[in-house]
Amino acid sequence: MISPVFDGTSLLQNVAMLPSYVAIAREAKGPLDLAEVEAYARGELLTDLVKGRAEEEAATRLADKVAALTGIDQAVSRRLAGRFDVDAFRRELDHNNGGVASRFDASVRGLHPYMDGGSLGFGDPSRDTLLAPLTSATGDLLSRKLNWRPDYELSNAAVWRAWDFGVSPPALFV
Repeated sequence: MISPVFDGTSLLQNVAMLPSYVAIAREAKGPLDLAEVEAYARGELLTDLVKGRAEEEAATRLADKVAALTGIDQAVSRRLAGRFDVDAFRRELDHNNGGVASRFDASVRGLHPYMDGGSLGFGDPSRDTLLAPLTSATGDLLSRKLNWRPDYELSNAAVWRAWDFGVSPPALFV
């Protein structure tokens, strides 16, 4: 019943995620008491979110406070009205250094491949670094330990074309 809170459209997603975002942004500085951030999220943040983007003073106050708490550029926070979904937060957290944070462990950072804005898509630094060794280990397990040698391709374009994504398949696979 709580999953709609995190579907990307709920105001409550912002309330629920802000303390985590602040903890991630400040984790390198040592222990942090999030009680004040949680109280702000449940109170003033929620109130300003409900007022909406049309009430300019509330929108600016909210965006500036989120920027101050997370360290994200104020202009970016204002453009997004202080509302960061997970991918926007990952992209903006270390933007000034050309980095992107991992979805799985935000203390792991990698280089954002499209910092020029040519694409919003990016991988995950903690997952991407494990892909090659896990693929290699799986291949070794299947072939040497289990004596099973399937026809295997790391990225099979024919398989991707056969899937119905409801939209055109990603350009990478056509």
